[in-house]
Amino acid sequence: MQASAAGFAIAAGGVLRDLFSQPMLSGAWGEALQNPDMPYSAVYHIEIAMLFITLALIGPITRSLKSHVTHQQGFGVAQLPG
Repeated sequence: MQASAAGFAIAAGGVLRDLFSQPMLSGAWGEALQNPDMPYSAVYHIEIAMLFITLALIGPITRSLKSHVTHQQGFGVAQLPG
């Protein structure tokens, strides 16, 4: 499953880069975006936004899981000898 997800992500990144490449390199979106590196930058920005969205969605889930877990006395720094 993980390999399939990684393959899908790589393919989606390539498709997005190709979709951004045509209008950016033709100058349709302005002179500043005619750099050949800009389609890659657009894909990286989308990936970073997706990571932040994932973190924002995971936060409430972990908070609700913590409230259901019973607190047991565990081994920590306070239990170390010395």
